[in-house]
Amino acid sequence: MKPILLKVSLALSLAPLLGCQPEPPTDPVAPAESPASEPAGMSEAELGPAEGMAPEDLGPAVGMGEDDMGPPSIMSPSDVDPASGPSFDCAKASGDVERMVCQDPALAALDRELDALYTRLQSKAGDRDAFVATQRGWVKGRDECWKDSDAPRCVREAYQTRLVELQLDSGEVVVPTPVAFRCGDGTLPFTAVYYNDIEPRAAVLTWGGDQAIVFPDRSASGAKYGRQGVSFWEHQGEAQLDFFGKQATCQPIG
Repeated sequence: MKPILLKVSLALSLAPLLGCQPEPPTDPVAPAESPASEPAGMSEAELGPAEGMAPEDLGPAVGMGEDDMGPPSIMSPSDVDPASGPSFDCAKASGDVERMVCQDPALAALDRELDALYTRLQSKAGDRDAFVATQRGWVKGRDECWKDSDAPRCVREAYQTRLVELQLDSGEVVVPTPVAFRCGDGTLPFTAVYYNDIEPRAAVLTWGGDQAIVFPDRSASGAKYGRQGVSFWEHQGEAQLDFFGKQATCQPIG
């Protein structure tokens, strides 16, 4: 899928980190008839239809190797234990992605985690309609992962990215001090902010006006983060960066 690069402020504590997140709809979202009854499930059927992201708006999806996913499940939706299944009813699952989430325990666990976080933060949202609309857009974008050449990875990264976005946007997370690097000719400022106290762990890379949320990746030495299209590997006092095809060697500043 085509990656999305966002224009953001370097003040990470104030700017929403929207690696995969759709832009809020320009048209106002009609309020639900009963706010208390608005479903928080992570299925299209439960959230209801809404305009969402195109496939490329979901952002690149990668991170950990495919081996980290474990073997695919062979359970049918009717075999899924509600306690270990996703937040939505697998008997009503529609589309390849929802069925994939029902059949994969790891994805189902991510779905439950996201549903719990979303439900908790929804009650605190200042603009509830926009909050719900954004989540609907995310579901729409996640469901486009069936088109990806590595659909399980795409879905996993969609969940992980949304979990990070919601936590950082909530204001409940202390923003660590950005680490500055000089990359390439140094024309564009580059910073990395490492969030080691949230789940999943992540880093936010900002190069000029472009930003990506990346996740820990396996490496023989040093610290490596990545997602599809992005690789950032700190090793022996410098970092190798591949930012959506733009490559550079980076040196820490200070």
